[in-house]
Amino acid sequence: MADRKRVILSVSPSFIVALAVTAVVLLLGYWSIDQADAQAGIAVTLLLYSALPVILVAWAAAWALGELYAVIRSRTRPATWRRRLALAVLVLIACFSLTAPIVVQVVRHGIRVSKASSRDRTPKEFDDLFRGAVARRDWRVLHQLAANTACPQGTLTDLASLAGEESASVRYRVAANPSTPPAVLHDLADDPHWVVRAYAARNPSTPWSDVLQLQKDPHERVRAIAAEHVRQRRPSREAGNGAPPPDR
Repeated sequence: MADRKRVILSVSPSFIVALAVTAVVLLLGYWSIDQADAQAGIAVTLLLYSALPVILVAWAAAWALGELYAVIRSRTRPATWRRRLALAVLVLIACFSLTAPIVVQVVRHGIRVSKASSRDRTPKEFDDLFRGAVARRDWRVLHQLAANTACPQGTLTDLASLAGEESASVRYRVAANPSTPPAVLHDLADDPHWVVRAYAARNPSTPWSDVLQLQKDPHERVRAIAAEHVRQRRPSREAGNGAPPPDR
């Protein structure tokens, strides 16, 4: 009985801390939603649901390791030492079983991101990365592909064709990429998202006629960037007897 009481007392403090952290985050989520900030409330609540398993697994693993250490270092063997040892080993196996697939997925994702940002890839490898990222909706890989200056023009064209508000972060990286073909930049100069048009206005590969047109853009920031681009390219116009720089 005394041994069981000691185990309970050693577990209780860490368990109480884990529950307290969970309760605080949960209350913050409810409070954010109650304050009509639905996005912040949802974000905090999702953070809770993501962090809670990590907290519980870490607590269980710490407890199991503590039990193993206590049993191994104990000079006397209490009557329940076999039960405690078996329970600790089972908890460690359960923690490993829960975390191993997650670790494997994180490592695989890191490898895909590294490949997407690498310059030493064949066009087929870039295309396979693009198709796999679209199928998995892996935005980080898509971002790396869109910003990679070694990405083939065909893959950049496919990246620029991704539609929707959520894909704007991919399209503006394509618009900022100096390797993007002028024909693709021509389409991006008319993108519904102003950030995409702004990066197209800044790209030196954007056709001259599109840069001039972007000076009349409805968004003030796009107009300012296009005007600055025109001022930077004006010396080349003067060097060419007033002729505008050719579209590339």
